Amino acid sequence: MSKSSFIFIATAFLTLPLAEIESSFYTQVEVVFCLVLIASFGIAHGAIDNHLYGFKNFLGNLRFIGVYILVGAAFAGLWFIQASLAFSIFMIISAYHFGQSQLVEEIEDQSLFPRLVYSAWGSWLLSAFLFLNQEELFAISLNDFERLPVFLWMLENSFQLFLLSSGVLGILLFLSVFMGFLLKSSLLLELYQIAIIFIVFYFSSTLWGFTLYFVILHSGRVLQQEYSYLADGKRVHGVWGFIKLLSPFTIISLVGLTIIVIFFAYFDLQYSYSLLALVFISCLTVPHSWVMDRFYQKSL
Repeated sequence: MSKSSFIFIATAFLTLPLAEIESSFYTQVEVVFCLVLIASFGIAHGAIDNHLYGFKNFLGNLRFIGVYILVGAAFAGLWFIQASLAFSIFMIISAYHFGQSQLVEEIEDQSLFPRLVYSAWGSWLLSAFLFLNQEELFAISLNDFERLPVFLWMLENSFQLFLLSSGVLGILLFLSVFMGFLLKSSLLLELYQIAIIFIVFYFSSTLWGFTLYFVILHSGRVLQQEYSYLADGKRVHGVWGFIKLLSPFTIISLVGLTIIVIFFAYFDLQYSYSLLALVFISCLTVPHSWVMDRFYQKSL
């Protein structure tokens, strides 16, 4: 069991009683705490993509950053032209990326079948999140996401999507064992983690449940993988050196998000902060997922 999996499971059980607290003050504290975690660890796990890609000289890094920004900007443009299409692409890419980071250390083969398993795992995660938080997400979407009819459709059909994704994932995981891609012990551990994720999403608030998964099980796992890779290659020396490597683009990303929020607020453009955050995250996720896919192929 990885460190991130252990921390996630321990934190999940320790914080389950918090779900019973009904207090506006606690809710405000929870929101601030979750946003700080997502903004720090969540953004940080994609802040060294240029180093993972392999560029070592200034011009190479500059070209990479330029292309990275252009891809993100182009995807932002797609949001304003066709938001539902952008959201659908974002969900597909996120599903694959979440599944890959979760299973790549257990299923190291990068052929077509493992990639299908990655996508199925991520699709189960997203459908479980939507289904188990349907009521709260409906309340948010009616106020903030009226531009995304595809999101409302997914919420309305979240139970069917959850059943379908659960069935597909179960079949593919057992086929992975049968075909020799996955050990039986790894399958049992994965089923246990899936059960814990389900419990967390069911009992926790929408924001806290997502934060636990995204910060610990996803971002924490990826940061651990990145640190091991760079440390083995003598490109970072110790945790503090890794933090210094992460800091510049983490800070730049946070400053960029702040500027975007201020710009939209100043000109009173009709976009909620929730939707702006979703667009911003998706514009980082699209190029980041491609870099991580290349990183996994190169490092395994």
